[in-house]
Amino acid sequence: MSIAPHVDARRIVPHWNSTLVLASIVVSFLGAFTSTQLIVQAKTSRYLSAVIVWSIIASLTFGFCSIWCLHFIAMLACELDLPITLNVPLTILSAMLAVSFTWIALAFDLVSEWVDDGAVDDVSETDTTSRTSWSGFMGSRRTSGSGVTSSDTSLGLGRFASVKRDQGTTSSNRNPFVATALALYMGFDTHNIAKGFVWSLAITGMHYSGISALDIPHGFCHLDFKFVILSALISWIVCVVGCILLSSMEVRLGQQVLFSVIATTGVASMHFTGMHAADFWSTDPPSEDRGYPPALVVAIACIAVTTCLAANGLLAHSTTLARNKLAEIIYTRKNLWAAIAQKENAEAAALARSDFIASASHEIRSPIHQLQGYSDLLARSNLDDESRLLLHAMQDAIRSLSLITTTVLDWSRLEQGEAICRPTAVDVRRLCESVLNVLPSKDEDCDVELLIAVAPDVPDSLFIDETYLHRIIMNLLSNSLKFTSSGHVLLQIKLVDQDMVVTVMDTGNGIPEAFLPDLFEPFKQAQSRGPQRGTGLGLSIVKQLLEKMKGTIHTESKDRNDHPDQSGTIFTATFPVQLAAENSTAHPKLSGKLGFLGPTGSRTLEGVSTCCSLYGLETVVLDSRKRIPSDLDYVWASVEYLRSNPTVFQSLKDDEHVVTLIPFDDDKALLKLIGNAPGANILPFRRPLMFHKIAPLMIDPSRKAIRPDALSRTVRFASVVDLLDGDEGPEDRAKAIQPTSDNSMSESAETITPPAKIVMLVEDNKVNQRLGSKMLKSLGYEVIIANDGQEAVDLVVEHAHEIDAILMDQSMPVKDGLAATREIREMEKNGTLPLRNGARRPIIAVTAVVGTHAEAMCRAAGANDFLPKPLSLSKLRQTLEFFLVDFEDG
Repeated sequence: MSIAPHVDARRIVPHWNSTLVLASIVVSFLGAFTSTQLIVQAKTSRYLSAVIVWSIIASLTFGFCSIWCLHFIAMLACELDLPITLNVPLTILSAMLAVSFTWIALAFDLVSEWVDDGAVDDVSETDTTSRTSWSGFMGSRRTSGSGVTSSDTSLGLGRFASVKRDQGTTSSNRNPFVATALALYMGFDTHNIAKGFVWSLAITGMHYSGISALDIPHGFCHLDFKFVILSALISWIVCVVGCILLSSMEVRLGQQVLFSVIATTGVASMHFTGMHAADFWSTDPPSEDRGYPPALVVAIACIAVTTCLAANGLLAHSTTLARNKLAEIIYTRKNLWAAIAQKENAEAAALARSDFIASASHEIRSPIHQLQGYSDLLARSNLDDESRLLLHAMQDAIRSLSLITTTVLDWSRLEQGEAICRPTAVDVRRLCESVLNVLPSKDEDCDVELLIAVAPDVPDSLFIDETYLHRIIMNLLSNSLKFTSSGHVLLQIKLVDQDMVVTVMDTGNGIPEAFLPDLFEPFKQAQSRGPQRGTGLGLSIVKQLLEKMKGTIHTESKDRNDHPDQSGTIFTATFPVQLAAENSTAHPKLSGKLGFLGPTGSRTLEGVSTCCSLYGLETVVLDSRKRIPSDLDYVWASVEYLRSNPTVFQSLKDDEHVVTLIPFDDDKALLKLIGNAPGANILPFRRPLMFHKIAPLMIDPSRKAIRPDALSRTVRFASVVDLLDGDEGPEDRAKAIQPTSDNSMSESAETITPPAKIVMLVEDNKVNQRLGSKMLKSLGYEVIIANDGQEAVDLVVEHAHEIDAILMDQSMPVKDGLAATREIREMEKNGTLPLRNGARRPIIAVTAVVGTHAEAMCRAAGANDFLPKPLSLSKLRQTLEFFLVDFEDG
């Protein structure tokens, strides 16, 4: 269509079709409203691809349906009296201008917002991950002025949370008019003005290119530029308003409807102003065949409505998916909250249980301390055999009760993570001997040989946590002894490269194969009934301690039901150790051949053979009916076997080139067998059998027969009570029955003469006061008693030149032991309390409050040592002798 004037042309007066005008407005409103839904969907999308897709659909509904379709249908509503055709390329160009520039305007803000929110979400997620705890997550609530919870980002709702934050700025403005006005006020800036200007150029171009697409027969269009400029200004205003409101679009229906009305009104105003600017001229007369193709309006309207319906269908599908996902998130969050609540309840219950165990342990240890102390004192008195048997049974029960209490407390500390590995220089052989002191004695009816074999190449000093190793060995041995009624229990320790390998073998009942996976679980036991039932914590503690030492444990077992003659269990614990700088002591290896005499089928031979091979001895089984081979160096036979075979024993005594090793635990039975003058080739040694003690005697050429008077002074219970001569340790007990010099053998059993030093006992329990006083006096010390920490401070000031050592309880009224210790150390430091022989007085904490934390607090307060209750008399004596010797030396 030409726009040039023509002299003969007539002006065509248009007639407006009100139905089409109304249809154009309806289609425009439908497109605008749908676009608001799509914009909100794009704003809540997590991924950039989704933002772009939803923005394209929004540009179709707004640019095509709301803007272009209104323009096109309303232009068709301007009916002319001539047949009108359309320039298809220009019509397509006008539609592309509306859609493309609308998408650019919408996508620019949406993508920018997505990038900004993505960066914020990343920071929020990192911050939340680093700071949010489970309890904090449970306590997340909506904050004032914001609709977002602190856990939105943790649930993957970052983009949705950003929309909710935008809503929070206008949450108090429920009125859509006020909210829209506020959004226009806040968004009216040069950025939106410039963006709206560019967008309006495209919309204005769309409008006039659409008018130019009208093909009027022999006609043209004349434009009134005043109205052209006015329509462009209206377009600019509408586009600026669109840029502001679409970028801040919310999910409120009222605000969306208001925007749709504003957009439709603005687009319609711009269109009809532009149509008013155009005058149509033609040289042809009016025609009966007038107007546009009749199906064109219906086609355009159908396309617009179908586009909006398709967009709403996609929205409905997306909303359904989002609703399902939100329902799943809510369900998951509820389950998570329930799990967290259960976890917190379990933690609270575990904490309460640990506190109860600690408190109960303190209360139980005090009477156990009294029982053990008085039983040790009773062991130092003159008792007949029957009384000593009863005392032994009582001490064994006390030791078992103390072991159970310690096991439960160890488990409580491991649960709380309080156990800390502290490697120190440890003599493994002495540690094994100390383990025997706390192990319950075996049943009288059990024929079990307890063997201890530390390889000769294991040095005297290794860096390892002594407490951990002691507990591991004790738990493994006590477990094997509990389930073994015949045969042997063997503890073998050796070094493989830089690892220590602790192996405990037994010939007990074995473990069912089905139970092996649960063997180290707490409170799980293969045998749930009978006298062997325990706490179910021993092996679990072993595993946890080994994990802290970066070690492992392996179990092999044969159940008695499946292997009646080969039943038993082997525990092998492996963990790294560090050699000490000086390991000069050499431990001898043996050579030669050892013959074993014993009942047919005895499984004790297995354990003895394993120990002998570790020390370099070859073992063979002898037949008592045959002559003893001449190539033998040693013969192993128990007291019970030799008593039942006197002919064999006589031949062994007569064969001087063979040394006969006789393990025993009953002095009378041994004396009855060997008599008062045994031969030089008879070497008895007391059970339990420690090969690092036996080996030097086997190769020592100055070996002598044991003296009868030494046996008479040695009681059967030397391993579990304090002897009159005070030699209660494994090493000293061995000396009591092993060949020694005449000078050492002539020592009297009543020669305990500790120096007459003064020890202050700080204890609030009257029973413990009497017990402690008796124990100290039995060791030869004078005693001063203080009832609480404050009295202890007053007495130490009053008797500053007399008190040599202090035994300090921890939990006391008025002033506890920690405060009293700190005050005494502070007075010694500032000179208020004079030093004793130029040194600080030893303060030894003696308390039923046990554990690494309690010990650390006592040492931090100034205590020199920490002795947990129950306290044996021997341990008290050793500790006082150690500190008072150092104290005396200054």
